[in-house]
Amino acid sequence: MKLTKKAQETEELLIKANQSDDYWELADNLPINVGGSDGFWYNLTDGGYCNVEEVLADEVDIKKVKDAIKTLREFEDIYNAIHPEY
Repeated sequence: MKLTKKAQETEELLIKANQSDDYWELADNLPINVGGSDGFWYNLTDGGYCNVEEVLADEVDIKKVKDAIKTLREFEDIYNAIHPEY
């Protein structure tokens, strides 16, 4: 999957941030909000931090990811119906 220019810049800045003493200052000013510590699924779905269009450059890839999220949400609903403690 090909990243947008904005996502590539974010990736580069995160690499620099990880090598810097000013991690939080750099990480708080990224071109793309990469979310918090609640995990990938939350950031991608419920948290809304991960905007697929900001990250992926190819419309086909964007559609694949969105379709996959929809499919997984449908499965999650079914799973939760048979395992209500989740």
